[in-house]
Amino acid sequence: MKTDIYLGQQNNRGVKDAVLARCPDILAFHTSFNRLFRRHYEFSGEMHPFYELVYVVNGSVGITAGDEVYTLNAGEMLLHTPDEFHRIWSECDTEPHVLNLSFYAGSMPTSNGRVMRPQAGEGRQLLEICEQVRLGLQNEDRAILNEQRIKLEIWLLRVMGRGGTDVQPSDASSALRYAEIVTLLREHLREPLTAQDVARMSNMSLSNLKKIFTRYAGMGVIGYFTEMKMRHAIILLRNGMRVGETAAALGYTDQNYFSTVFHRVMGISPGSLKNTADEEDRNKNQKKYVKDRNTMKFITVDSYEKLSRQAANIISAQVIMKPNSVLGLATGSSPIGIYRQLIDWYNKGDIDFSEVVSINLDEYVGLTEDNDQSYRYFMQDNFFDHINIRRENTFVPNGCATDLDRECTEYDARIERFGGIDLQLLGIGLDGHIGFNEPSDVFVKNTHVVDLHESTIKANSRFFASEDEVPRQAITMGMVSIMQAKKILLIANGKAKKEILEKAFFGPITPAIPASILQLHPDITVVFSEE
Repeated sequence: MKTDIYLGQQNNRGVKDAVLARCPDILAFHTSFNRLFRRHYEFSGEMHPFYELVYVVNGSVGITAGDEVYTLNAGEMLLHTPDEFHRIWSECDTEPHVLNLSFYAGSMPTSNGRVMRPQAGEGRQLLEICEQVRLGLQNEDRAILNEQRIKLEIWLLRVMGRGGTDVQPSDASSALRYAEIVTLLREHLREPLTAQDVARMSNMSLSNLKKIFTRYAGMGVIGYFTEMKMRHAIILLRNGMRVGETAAALGYTDQNYFSTVFHRVMGISPGSLKNTADEEDRNKNQKKYVKDRNTMKFITVDSYEKLSRQAANIISAQVIMKPNSVLGLATGSSPIGIYRQLIDWYNKGDIDFSEVVSINLDEYVGLTEDNDQSYRYFMQDNFFDHINIRRENTFVPNGCATDLDRECTEYDARIERFGGIDLQLLGIGLDGHIGFNEPSDVFVKNTHVVDLHESTIKANSRFFASEDEVPRQAITMGMVSIMQAKKILLIANGKAKKEILEKAFFGPITPAIPASILQLHPDITVVFSEE
């Protein structure tokens, strides 16, 4: 570990030594993004076990950092600490240009303010570092990443050594109320509170409570409270507390229900985090947890039933943590078990779809909604009619539209109006197609009409009376909307899919295998069963 150091600072009386508690000790990079946000863009809140630097190149953003809310303008930055809840959105009617650089660090200097303002030349240096890190991660070039690690350490030392700006957390009444409620939740972590309980204890209406958490957390108050509980559960479990004791300590009377919720939210079972006498083994478990939560994740199971349950866990966790999630949904035989599992949990009262928006991947051209082979009919019959999702919040392309090109354009616009897709469910064809994005010479960006390949027609003929009845065209979501989804869940069932999975995720990125582009997505989970 690096030792404490002194940084020489210039003032009008000469040079003085200013102590910094720690020199930055960056261990590894996680992601690097250079993004232009749309007006009214909102990113749902999240926590993760690494640092995240946010720098605003142009425009303005609102940021939730823990229980505080800030407005950052061009040239300002904020550093999120590990496991700090955070959220970002466009502000002041701007289309902000934002750099996001996330990394693991053994130590980090402290500063007298959260918001910092790098000098003009330092902003350009950070832009360069972010671009080089992106290339290094993409090409797995350790030499580039090590060089940028050192550059970023020096850059942070210089910028943080000057201290923060006079930018203070928002004093808007709603932001202050948000901070108060987060503090209240933290104080009642061991109690089984409902949204009504929190509203009563906060002396506000349930609708106002919902508005505040939607604005600053991007999720419902109980979703936020549940994740807060599960984060605390990790600490208790790693300190040696048994699973049953941990459940009771956090207000859960049913250990099995607690374990299910923990797995849905955190992606692992609580039993995997129990402390052991061997400190080295515990450290390995911690590293495994970080890796599983923050890289392309492959889950192999031995049955279709387990595949369905695993995938349903991931979708239900998304809805629990963000009740108004935008779900990208798929059709075909593979997702049916997932939908049945979600229906079962809905009937038991474990999950609520009343605020969810669904956007389907595709639809056949020429089939009406009441045709039992249309994808609208499939979704109603296999899922929508059995849960409390609102019909007006479910969207499937209109394959009978008089102007198909206009239907495609409006479908993309609708996705953009909803702020993009939070979780996209995908299957994969034997030729690597996703949705109806068939093998081609190019990746098609936008929603479009596609001529179906013979292999796709043959594969889908099992759903029709004969191959001749299978439509020859379809409307499919393009690669932009799929790749802009915040999370992707891809499922593949059967030994026949093993070869195409290997080509798609371990071979070259090529439009000849459309699914190969998913290698570039920052948050994808693949669930595979050989059954």
